[in-house]
Amino acid sequence: MVDSLCDQAGGKNMAVLGLYCHFHAQQEQSTTSMLGSSFKQLATKEGIPEYMQEAFQKVKKELSCRGLPL
Repeated sequence: MVDSLCDQAGGKNMAVLGLYCHFHAQQEQSTTSMLGSSFKQLATKEGIPEYMQEAFQKVKKELSCRGLPL
């Protein structure tokens, strides 16, 4: 499946992301940690686009005004 998606994406400005889970490591594989790790890998590969940085700062500011940690 991943190879097929990579072939379809060839030359386009997109990334293909695959998540592999291990049954015996369920405690370490929370949705948050797996997505966070995946996003970090994508961001460091291409750099974080400016519009995403701006959106993050906006949400961070809104959450901090409500007293929520980020």
